Parts: sequence; structure tokens; C-alpha cells
Amino acid sequence: MPAYLNGTEMILVAEDDAEVRNLAKALLEEAGYKIVEATDGHDTINKFMENKDDVSLLLLDVIMPTKSGRETYEVIRKLQPGIIVLFMSGYSEGVINKRIILQERFNFISKPFSQTMLLKKVREILDSSIVSI
Repeated sequence: MPAYLNGTEMILVAEDDAEVRNLAKALLEEAGYKIVEATDGHDTINKFMENKDDVSLLLLDVIMPTKSGRETYEVIRKLQPGIIVLFMSGYSEGVINKRIILQERFNFISKPFSQTMLLKKVREILDSSIVSI
């Protein structure tokens, strides 16, 4: 894997499917990222509160128990307005559009994804959020 896809940032991965969550965690950790895992909307908010000074990116499943990815993001955004999010879903973009993710130009990745796809998207989002002075 190319070094330019590696990173050291902390990413909060919220996914209710343990297999998908473990895969995303393994792919990201292999590239050097620190991972905090969450299983649903409430768990994500709690884990974010515990690590809010260190989390650089939220990787949120769109459809989760207790709160959707979007609802979870809205709560976290009130706590930390500049937080960056990457939504993921195995549903088609048509279904996701109806759930108002893509209409607002949120970052999005379709499941299943390859390691390269995920790492490129994460790196692109993190690098574009860096403000140069």
C-alpha cells in the first residue's frame, strides 16, 4: 500500500455490523490510523465525548440502531462544529438520497469497499480539511 495513504489520525468508526466494523478497523489500523469503535448512534456519541479532543474523522454507517448516521452526526456537530464526517452505506445511492445524505454533498463511500478505496477517501477528506495559514 502506498505510504501517501497512511495516516496517524484518530477515526471513530460507527457500524452496527460487527464484521464490517472489524474490517474497516483492520484496514485503517494497518495504515497507521488510531480507531475508536462504536456500534450504534448513542454509543457513537458517548465514544466521541470520551475522545472529542482526538477524533479527526467520523466514519458513520448511514443506517444504524438508536440514531441514524445523520442524526448522530447532527448531535456531534453541535458539540464540535468543525468535525469531519464520511458516511458509508451498503444501500444504493437512490435510497441514500432519500435519506438526505448526498443532497447536502456529504462525503460518502459505498459498501463493500476495498482498502485502497477507503484509504484514498479518508486521506482525501482529512487532507482537504487542513487549513493552511
